Amino acid sequence: MGILYDRLLILLNESSSDSTFYHIALAMLQNMELLHSLAINEVADLCRVSKSTISKFIRALGYEDYAEFREAARLEENKYHVSYNFSVDVIGYLESHSVQEYTQEIAKDIQLTAQQLDWDAVDRLVDDLIYYKKVFALGMMFSGTAAMDLQIKLGRCGKFIVAPRAPNSENAFHFYNFKAESDFQNSWGKCTIL
Repeated sequence: MGILYDRLLILLNESSSDSTFYHIALAMLQNMELLHSLAINEVADLCRVSKSTISKFIRALGYEDYAEFREAARLEENKYHVSYNFSVDVIGYLESHSVQEYTQEIAKDIQLTAQQLDWDAVDRLVDDLIYYKKVFALGMMFSGTAAMDLQIKLGRCGKFIVAPRAPNSENAFHFYNFKAESDFQNSWGKCTIL
């Protein structure tokens, strides 16, 4: 559900408030917990549009069909059962822990990252940023925010990269659907992908 949620928010932010897609995105966001269990006609009724409009909207979000969209709407909290997964419910955590405990956990995470960071990989990344003229930083949700932050910080140093976010922009989800890096490079010339 996270990537779908992110795509809906992007569309909401990037669309005119009087557009059909804006109203569909808003209705879906307001009813996220139901989407995975609704048939396409029920979603159309919820959004007050036709089934064909929902199908167009789903394809505009980057989903192949309604079944893929519906699966993306399913919320699976920590579905890979990793211990380092972020907590969605920070407020719930703070209700049973102190702010000091929470900040100590954050400090431990930062320390662990510093200890385990592959500095050779960082050096290779810096070399690629210098070498390639066209650089694309891609991501959804938190990694999308990091891509935008990288775009801003590199821009201040005179290196301008592309970090597409809006699903209705010319570049948008095309980047998320390429099959191989070589296909991408054939389309865009010599470039690197972060």
